[in-house]
Amino acid sequence: MRQRFDFPGTQNLQMMVDNAVLYLYCDLSRSLGASTSGRSVLISSSSGNKPLGKSGAFLGFNVFTKSLEKRDLTNAGIGALLTDDFTAVGDGCQWRIEKDEKTLCVKIDFSKVTARAAASGKSMLLATTSGNRSIADSGLSCGLNCYYPTSETFTVAQLAEGASPADELHVGHCADLDGGFKVTYVAANKMTLQYTYRTEDMADGHVASMPAFRLKDLTVMLYVAAVKAARARTESVSMSPASLQSQGSTGAHGDFLKEDGKEDKVRNVVVACTPTSAAEAYNLEFTFDPTKNYGRSSSGKSLTVASTGGFQRVVDREGRVVCRVSLNGYRPTPPVADDEIATAVEKVLSAKEEASLGELSFKDVLAEVMRELGAGEAMKEALRARVKGEVATYLKRVSSP
Repeated sequence: MRQRFDFPGTQNLQMMVDNAVLYLYCDLSRSLGASTSGRSVLISSSSGNKPLGKSGAFLGFNVFTKSLEKRDLTNAGIGALLTDDFTAVGDGCQWRIEKDEKTLCVKIDFSKVTARAAASGKSMLLATTSGNRSIADSGLSCGLNCYYPTSETFTVAQLAEGASPADELHVGHCADLDGGFKVTYVAANKMTLQYTYRTEDMADGHVASMPAFRLKDLTVMLYVAAVKAARARTESVSMSPASLQSQGSTGAHGDFLKEDGKEDKVRNVVVACTPTSAAEAYNLEFTFDPTKNYGRSSSGKSLTVASTGGFQRVVDREGRVVCRVSLNGYRPTPPVADDEIATAVEKVLSAKEEASLGELSFKDVLAEVMRELGAGEAMKEALRARVKGEVATYLKRVSSP
């Protein structure tokens, strides 16, 4: 498939597959803003480890710089890689700069790589830059790891399957996924996921995992498992509001079990659980609105679209606990723009008495600004210096005659 397209769920990263060869492309002239650690500026990112089609392999990719001032895309900075030939880097990887003098192309020929066990023993490494490598003298660095879990097999012929624009879901379409899952794009603001849960299939702690599917930059993960033995219930649970709270459904077709004293973590997910004619089998249907946005996750790395807040127990219409499910729908977090920070700082400080501004604790101001931005604790260091600068600018402005 010699077609270059956006890599689903990533930022500033495209891919192309030519038989057993994978090409990755990113624009080195772009910036995604500060990383969550605040120690670098992201240029391109896979936003975690992303599946390579249906091949069974995953890719983690990041390009970054310590500061944009150090980025050099002149011939002095990138000339060594501005060639027709690829240069080997790490193990199984090659790269070059394209003729536009700003696009990095990384090539992995899977017909020539030798898989080896990773240090964790849980995966097989196919290709790696072996740490973060400098991209010539550009002031940019790149880190790449490509692997597949030891519990899976790697099928190179399926590198692009389910990942290209032609495979993207459209309104009114449905797709049958591996493992018995089905996804239907009912309307622009409605998507359903379906799975038939069979008790006998979940023996010995098996967890059913839905394969990734593509909807622009939206990633949805769904896991279904049996109730833990220590918490298994054969009796009906109370259907009173105190113990079972509906997430938007009537409860007539099943729901999430919400326990006394526990905060409701379910966001934008409605579940229906109905028995089938077969014994110990239930049809599960999850509905959510893919247009929703519940702000940044606690890590700051993604925007929450729908979530069960971890594993939640599901009950049928009679109140019997059937299984546990975990659903998480998210998009990559866009970088926090300078004007967003300036607006948040002004909103926080303008609400204070002007006479007290000089006595405010920056720690408290930073916390309020982060809440205003919807930023989690993990983003504090990345935002600290930028917020401090905007606070200084605001104080200087209001103190000027």
